[in-house]
Amino acid sequence: MLRRDAALTRLSSITAAIAVGTVAAVGAIGVYVAKALPGHHAGVARGATAGSPAPAPQNGTGGNSGNSGGSASSGNTGNTGSPALHPPAAPPQASPRPAPVTSGSS
Repeated sequence: MLRRDAALTRLSSITAAIAVGTVAAVGAIGVYVAKALPGHHAGVARGATAGSPAPAPQNGTGGNSGNSGGSASSGNTGNTGSPALHPPAAPPQASPRPAPVTSGSS
C-alpha cells in the first residue's frame, strides 16, 4: 500500500509539471505569433502622440466629401504613410448569377 501511494504522488507531481509546462508553452507561442503577424497592432500612428488629434488632410477638403479636388499624385494624407481612401468611380454592379455554393471539405 505504501508503494502505491508513493507512485500516485509521483504521478500527480509529473502531471502537474506537464500542465504548467503546457500553459507556459502556449503562452510563449501566443506572444510569438502576436508579434509575428502584421496588422494586429492597436498602437498610436506614426507622427502622432497619444493626446494629440489626428492630422488634418492636406488637400483642403476637410474630410470625406467625395472628390478631393487637391493633388492626387501622392495619394497620401498627412504623414501617416497610408494611402487616402477615395470612393469608386461607379457604384458596384450586381452579379448576373448567384455565387456557387460548396459544402463539406471537397
